[in-house]
Amino acid sequence: MNKIRVLHLELSNRIGGIEKFLFNLYKEIDKNKVQFDFATTTLNTAPLEKKLINLGGNVYHIHAYKNIKLYYKDIEKLICNGEYDVIHIHKNSATNIIPFIVIKRNNIKSVIVHSHNTRPSVGNMTKFVHFINRKYLYKNAKVHLACSTEAGKWLYGNRKYEVIYNGIDINDFAFNNKKRINIRKSLGIEDSDFVVGNIGRFEKQKNHKRILEIFNEIVKIDQNAKLILVGDGYLKNEIIKLIEKLGLQKNVILTGVVDNVNEIVSAIDCFLMPSLYEGLPIAAIEAQISGASIALSDTISPETDIFNKAVWFSLNDKDKDIARKIVKNKIKDRAIDRSKVLKFDVKYTANKILNIYSNLIENRSNII
Repeated sequence: MNKIRVLHLELSNRIGGIEKFLFNLYKEIDKNKVQFDFATTTLNTAPLEKKLINLGGNVYHIHAYKNIKLYYKDIEKLICNGEYDVIHIHKNSATNIIPFIVIKRNNIKSVIVHSHNTRPSVGNMTKFVHFINRKYLYKNAKVHLACSTEAGKWLYGNRKYEVIYNGIDINDFAFNNKKRINIRKSLGIEDSDFVVGNIGRFEKQKNHKRILEIFNEIVKIDQNAKLILVGDGYLKNEIIKLIEKLGLQKNVILTGVVDNVNEIVSAIDCFLMPSLYEGLPIAAIEAQISGASIALSDTISPETDIFNKAVWFSLNDKDKDIARKIVKNKIKDRAIDRSKVLKFDVKYTANKILNIYSNLIENRSNII
């Protein structure tokens, strides 16, 4: 049996939800049955590119969307010359429908569109274009997937779609006391310290400014509290200045981008996420699997709260009120109900995706 050849569009220049999803999926999926290729508009080496290549994938660099003519030609060349069985298109919004125009003009039917977010990362005009384009995007895909119900509503409206959660290795993120002790020791954190954490890019969407403002109120309640911020991004220097302005230098730890997030979540007591919007934030899922408590803004998909124990708050709430709720909700036991996290297991996700690919191939005579 020949491998199912899949082209994924497209990797960005940062490690976001799409990139993590594709890496975790390709690690787990049966590579005797599937071959993944990836397109990226990144000029230099894309994040995770080497790891994806080591797994057996090919990564193709194409022109950026801002050069529409060359972007169109590159995608058309890839799709038409690559002899792909499935085109899997990952979207945060419907603002860019060039791949779907290519697909329609070349009569390609084995197409999956996959929603990963709940709004575009730029202004109101983009949002307007998104709503205009949704129908065209939907019509030119055979399968419609979303990482959460809210992400599905955002990209498809009231049309039908299937939710497939972004899978992770749930065993890898299980609480480990030895890792907790080692990470805390390496970061100069006492075992008795209350530790708040966030894992994400330093960008407007993730709202690091609000994380610091809420944490500043937590420190007023517990002066030994610590905040671990994992990640990097264009707002990092701005955040460093705010840390200094609030006098939190001794309480806040910036780790940068790390490859041991699975260990860091064991060291965190509460995962704080006041994001402006999210599809289904995998970092919050990872934290819960480790047994940490979570505090989420109500702009985040309710499906994120696996155990119905989250501290929910409005972005209009006062920082001190949110801080009090977080401190009051300190965890006492890291034990979790594993039956509730199985739907986030990457093994489950990989099997679901493979079945979708297989069904598209089996029905090829009807859709091409």
